Amino acid sequence: MLALIALLVLAADPTSCAADADCVLISGCECSCCPRPLKAVTKPEAEAVRRRCATLGDCGDVCRAGELAKCQAPEDPAAVKAVCRGGRCVKEPAKAECTTDDDCAMAHDCGCECCPSPWVALPRDRAARLKQKCARLGPCRPPDDQCREVKCPALTERTASCREGRCEAVPRKR
Repeated sequence: MLALIALLVLAADPTSCAADADCVLISGCECSCCPRPLKAVTKPEAEAVRRRCATLGDCGDVCRAGELAKCQAPEDPAAVKAVCRGGRCVKEPAKAECTTDDDCAMAHDCGCECCPSPWVALPRDRAARLKQKCARLGPCRPPDDQCREVKCPALTERTASCREGRCEAVPRKR
């Protein structure tokens, strides 16, 4: 039975997926003047491409005068995501996190380190879930004598804003 399981694992198709977490976006390393489009592939496929690209090395300057102007604008990685559909990784448009600044909020995780976790901009619903989680877990910090010598990074005041469908932390206006 154990041999059968091992055979199934070894014979597993590296191009098939079971969940979205099995998929990533890559652009490959083919020599081209124009930026390569993003492709959705499994993590084993991405690793194989990474190894192949490391072996190939840099292509050098492959553009002739004027060719770069003919290229399409590179695809924004934030505008697409890799998902598993029917056992294959595919590229889909990423759902916008926000449409206005009001859709975003600043939040931070409740880590148990000497320094507080950094504040990040998140969609309001995710920020609320994080706040609920931290309220449920309660305060957790090492004893003061362990943290006395630890220098925490200075935190800059930031606010959450919606930029191109994504929540981002931006400096607070004064």
